[in-house]
Amino acid sequence: MNISLSNRTVQFLTGLLCAVLYAVVGVPEIIALYFLVIYCKELKELLSKNYEEVVEQGIYLIPLLGITVYRGIPLGNIYLALFSLYIMLVDRKVGMRRKTFTFFSFVVFLDIVRYVIYIGDNVSILSVISVPVLYLCMFSGIAAYEICKTKKAIMNIMVSFIEGTATSIVYGFVVRMRQGGVVNAILNVSILNRNSGASGDPNYYGLYICIASSFLIVLMGLYESYDLKAFALVAGMIFMGLSSSSRMFYILAMICIAALLAIMIRNLFITKKQIGTIAFFIVLMLFLWFARNIISANISYLLSRMDYSSTSKLTNGRSDLAYAYISYMDSSVLRPILGIGIAQYNLRSGVGHYAHNVYIELYVTMGILGAIAVGALLLYFLVKNFSLKNWRIFIAVIILVLGGAAVNYLEVDSFYILFAVIAKMIVLCKGVTTNE
Repeated sequence: MNISLSNRTVQFLTGLLCAVLYAVVGVPEIIALYFLVIYCKELKELLSKNYEEVVEQGIYLIPLLGITVYRGIPLGNIYLALFSLYIMLVDRKVGMRRKTFTFFSFVVFLDIVRYVIYIGDNVSILSVISVPVLYLCMFSGIAAYEICKTKKAIMNIMVSFIEGTATSIVYGFVVRMRQGGVVNAILNVSILNRNSGASGDPNYYGLYICIASSFLIVLMGLYESYDLKAFALVAGMIFMGLSSSSRMFYILAMICIAALLAIMIRNLFITKKQIGTIAFFIVLMLFLWFARNIISANISYLLSRMDYSSTSKLTNGRSDLAYAYISYMDSSVLRPILGIGIAQYNLRSGVGHYAHNVYIELYVTMGILGAIAVGALLLYFLVKNFSLKNWRIFIAVIILVLGGAAVNYLEVDSFYILFAVIAKMIVLCKGVTTNE
């Protein structure tokens, strides 16, 4: 697949070097220095109105959320917040359409009202300070959606996310290899040592790998290229995700594998790419044979985690969180209808932990009315833009919908720009090739 990375080489290599160095040395000042560099670069790009490059960097940082925090300060989120502030205060023509901004302001106003009403006793001054950053990150999604007007721009951003995921994988590999050798880097046999890459959480790590794989599958179709490098990169990322021991990852990975098999079958019987497909199939079979023990051990450990003695053990405590949130919501008449707002909902509810389920999260933060409104808007958007011409672009949507059963989205500040990119991908990438 002929994807030029020339305009992202510095971004990728700088991030990769920083991640590897941090994995080896473990000094947090490396991260601070890295962000000092990219903040300076961000200022330069903003002044030059190179907003697409700013979005690319922001997307690249998402799979690295676990290592982009310095002394409790979420540097990656601040990067997006600075981007939003510049758009709001300096270049108001970008992402500031009257109707869109009015709607955004209304949503934020309602969230703040609910935040104040249900502020609770567990909210500190430091946590309150993070609330504006959340709203600015929401706006960064709107700005990114408006800025990315061409298919090429979206494709470049998708590649940036793939590169960020690759950097996360390399970071996790180096850390685990230093802890216990190469086998430990690709095999997990302990709940306390699951591979989380640079994401900070094994479930998000697996989710990022599957989203990146779905992006690669889309790019295969858009470039009409199905060479060994593209197939091998998807297969390699999925293989490195096995040690996350995330049950949801295995489900999502099967979707990506099914899509790859569909492409391979199509290449064998419909297109004229039989030789390359057969070559990849042979290489894949050889790799699976040599890695069979590692794959088998990872799957065996995953199955050993299936404790059916109770719902709590089967869900690793997620069902307990769901019951806690439902109990909290049921203790009031208005909470189930209107929700308590997104910002710091875990602290204000008194539960402490995030819901680890976006559907519970929707119910808690937006209530029944808000959840129905969000669902209706998403359904309308998907139906309006549905096209069988390029079915690949909806793989990422399926992954997000299913993955939401294991992780939360709404309180992950940088996810709003990811949602915007996927939405714009659906709108712009309905075609099959890059001719447009």
